[in-house]
Amino acid sequence: MELQTFSSLHLRQRVHYGDGSQATQAHLEQPKVQAARPHRTMGTRLQLYNLKVEYRKGSDNPADYMSRHPVPAHAPTKNTCATKVAEAYVNFIIQNKTPKAMTLDETLKDETLQKHRVLKLAHEAHQGITKTKALLREKVWFPNIDRQAEAMVRNCLACQANTPETHNEPLQMSDLPDTVWQDVSADFYGPLPTGEHLRVIVDEYSRYPVVEVIHSTSANSVIPVMDKILSMLGIPRTVKTDNGPPFTGEQFSKFAVYMGFHHRKSTPLWPQAKTTAERFMRTLGKCLRVAHMANIPWKQHLHTFLREYRATPHSTTTSPAELLKCRIHTKMPSVSTPLGPDEDLRRRDRKAKAKMKTYTDTRRHT
Repeated sequence: MELQTFSSLHLRQRVHYGDGSQATQAHLEQPKVQAARPHRTMGTRLQLYNLKVEYRKGSDNPADYMSRHPVPAHAPTKNTCATKVAEAYVNFIIQNKTPKAMTLDETLKDETLQKHRVLKLAHEAHQGITKTKALLREKVWFPNIDRQAEAMVRNCLACQANTPETHNEPLQMSDLPDTVWQDVSADFYGPLPTGEHLRVIVDEYSRYPVVEVIHSTSANSVIPVMDKILSMLGIPRTVKTDNGPPFTGEQFSKFAVYMGFHHRKSTPLWPQAKTTAERFMRTLGKCLRVAHMANIPWKQHLHTFLREYRATPHSTTTSPAELLKCRIHTKMPSVSTPLGPDEDLRRRDRKAKAKMKTYTDTRRHT
């Protein structure tokens, strides 16, 4: 209705000067209804003319061609020619991208990629893995390029023969002593923030630790503490130490001869030579650091740690305190009486040491 009203107004304005205000008849396809505000505005403007509006049914009023002509679904656009050219080009690329005589698998295995040749050229100067991969990244790329470059360098006989690599010797695991407190390892821990040291002795058989606080590492301070420990647990057959100052002096040598034990010196600065004592040192250091962080007196915490450590089973599934149940060795000759479960203990110890050796040798590539 709005369109028809506006068309009547437009028609009258176009012929306003030509025919004056002659009567004009407009036909509506809807009956008279309450007009909206825009319709009333245009009706006011049409009052200048002698206009007659009458209603006519849609069946008696044929539609004009422009308002009822359908738009085709595929209407031609301005770029029809360009679109056809683009589609033809895309179809050409799709059809000719891969030769019809080759399948996809053959394309993936195509030797024209020359991967092996590129790897050989990159490693022609026999550079290391890092340099070879860096050179490859500057020029080419293909899947698994790093892995294939590493494999080529590692399989190069010339590179492996001329690469200096030092390997540690395989571990030599020692057997358990014949009885408890027969072979012991001794060492120092410290100095502590208070200026004190800890004198540590560990039994090789039972792993039973003894820790004493000393104020100096001189022979005059070490020998009395050593004598005190031997008076409680007996005289061992062998005492294993490093080449520290208190152990290389004449006083300690005389003390060893007097007590009747063999003093065995290990390689300086080589913790692997006396692993029993050195491994306990790491655990002892953790105990002291925990006491410092928890604001606990370290000497009090040390006694708690030793009590728990001596009661905890180790790799032989037996605790050090349980294994130390034996009579004290003195200067008088005596016959050692082996413990009851000694064979089972040795079997478990050998099993634990074999596992340790396998792990360490694998990590060291020996």
